[in-house]
Amino acid sequence: MTEDTSAAGIVVEIFGGLVTINTNLQLELDLAESMEVSDDGVTYTFKLRPNAKFHDGKPVTARDFKWSLERAASPDIGSPVAKTYLNDIIGVDDVLEGRATEISGIKVIDDRTLQITIDAPKAYFLAKLSYSTAFVVDWENV
Repeated sequence: MTEDTSAAGIVVEIFGGLVTINTNLQLELDLAESMEVSDDGVTYTFKLRPNAKFHDGKPVTARDFKWSLERAASPDIGSPVAKTYLNDIIGVDDVLEGRATEISGIKVIDDRTLQITIDAPKAYFLAKLSYSTAFVVDWENV
């Protein structure tokens, strides 16, 4: 739901995503330890760090990321920024418009592996994932 830079500055200190922008304005991995991009540039496979944990010590899983992204796109949440930051992912518009509850372009491969498929190769896609809309939240505490 964060739209302003003041709130976003706080959110980024509390939550994390697959990638982040460092203090030199360079994109780097955050909770992901590795990432592979398909040859056609549309499928991103992220392997989560084994030590990625929520505040209570529970491991962060690929399923947690999938749930968080689908929550952000849910019409029940009404995020004013979800379309801007997530709409490149296949199936996000279907969730935003209430035609689906799951984002078809997000697949959980295993506990530590998440695959995201976008609609076309885009050089800026990873930068969009660095915004708080794509951060993981603990579904048991929401």
